[in-house]
Amino acid sequence: MTTWGTDRPEGYTGDVPLGLRARLDSDRTVELKYCIGSGDWRGARLPRSKVSTAVGRKAAELHDSCTDFLHRWGQEATPPNVMPSSRS
Repeated sequence: MTTWGTDRPEGYTGDVPLGLRARLDSDRTVELKYCIGSGDWRGARLPRSKVSTAVGRKAAELHDSCTDFLHRWGQEATPPNVMPSSRS
C-alpha cells in the first residue's frame, strides 16, 4: 500500500468518482482503501496503537476510581446535591 497524498492521478479535474473502503480486523487494525476514477485501489493499514503495560494499568486504575466514585456518589447524594431531571 502507498503513503497518503503521494500518488495523484494525472489528468483528473472537476468531479471525479471516488471509491472508499474501510475494514476493521479482529485485532482492531483499520484497513483503508481508495480508488480515484477508474484507477487502481490504493490505501493504508493503520494498526492499533498499543500502550505500555504501565500506561494501561494506570488507565485501568483511573477507570476503576471514577466508576467507584460515581457509584458512591449516587448512593450518598442528598436531594440538594441532585439536579432535577430536565426530561419530561
